[in-house]
Amino acid sequence: MRRTGRAARSNGPGPGADRVPANVRWTASDGAVRTGTARVAAGTAAGATVEVWTDVRDRLVPEPVTPSEATQQVALAGAFVAAGVGGVVIVSGRVARGQLERRYAERWGEEWERIGPQWRRTTG
Repeated sequence: MRRTGRAARSNGPGPGADRVPANVRWTASDGAVRTGTARVAAGTAAGATVEVWTDVRDRLVPEPVTPSEATQQVALAGAFVAAGVGGVVIVSGRVARGQLERRYAERWGEEWERIGPQWRRTTG
């Protein structure tokens, strides 16, 4: 839920920060005054009205992501999933190939034991 609150005190900006943590006070849905720490625009004056987000229990929560941020997160997650699936396919293929080559080498060895002695015979 979007609510308005008042910034009590900003903890100061970090390097390159556009939003900083600040102590805020807001009125909950039951009329009780609550306090907490929320991220506000850097340079927000104490006592200024700011927008804060709360959950159904009137606890502060981060601002929801924008549609473009959600799209970026989904695209990134999709790329990681695709890479993971690709990795599983490649590893599975290599494991299967290794087993087939081992089986082929065993059969070749068995065949050589059977045929090899015939090649050692000499005429004469």
